Amino acid sequence: MFRLARSPKPAPSPRGHLDRRGFLQLTGVSVLAAGCTSSSDPLSAPPAGGGGKADGVEIDENGVCLSGTTGDDALGPYWTSNVRQTNMLAAADQPGQHLKLAGNVFARDCVTPLAGALVVAWQADDDGLYDYNHAGRNQGSAQGQLSTAQTNLRGYIPASTTGGFSFDTIVPSEYPLNLLDPATSAYRAPHIHFAVFWNDRFDRAHRLITQMYFAPNGLIETIVPDIDMLNANDGGASVAEASRFIELSTTMSSTLWRGQFDIVMDISPSVVG
Repeated sequence: MFRLARSPKPAPSPRGHLDRRGFLQLTGVSVLAAGCTSSSDPLSAPPAGGGGKADGVEIDENGVCLSGTTGDDALGPYWTSNVRQTNMLAAADQPGQHLKLAGNVFARDCVTPLAGALVVAWQADDDGLYDYNHAGRNQGSAQGQLSTAQTNLRGYIPASTTGGFSFDTIVPSEYPLNLLDPATSAYRAPHIHFAVFWNDRFDRAHRLITQMYFAPNGLIETIVPDIDMLNANDGGASVAEASRFIELSTTMSSTLWRGQFDIVMDISPSVVG
């Protein structure tokens, strides 16, 4: 196994070269989490677009949500349907900066929780590699599904009755789009993928595919000093609204970093039942 050096890196290619939407046709993806096999289960249908926001919610004095919902993002090539139900994406001995990522899933009013929403997360590791790469599959799910035993840094959990969720993970590294020639490749900004599945009171399925990015601050810059450049030149991060860039924090007495990612789906509170 090789390690991808974080620096120096060539300047990323223009944004259009980083867009991977065409790599994977969403309508052709089977989405089945481990243990969820019923045709009526929200994970059994292909993902569709939705909205999301990060780092808290903003509501004015009239109770109007100012944050709004966000556009969807690319699913990316590293989706697999073999997903464990766990919020421990990273084991205690996983290399990298460990991160506690918490949040809530809300309807579009930024207040009504979507209890029971299935929140799926997956990401690269501290070397900029996905579990697919460690399995010798450089092009992700285009080369087939991983077995559950091969998966790492991915999982799903149902949101609580108040819409809450949390994942124990690490800060992902940036990674080259061309793993076969990383020296000349454009790099993606560090990010974590999310898919959210929820059925309303009429049993209609709602789905969100999005990506969470990292706002530049003193913490993230200690391990990704070129975070500004990576965000500016990345096909997803460069067009993402500010609310999807989370601020990392920690305390003097802890080596654990923390972040908040609240997801607001484009769903009317009237269908929450």
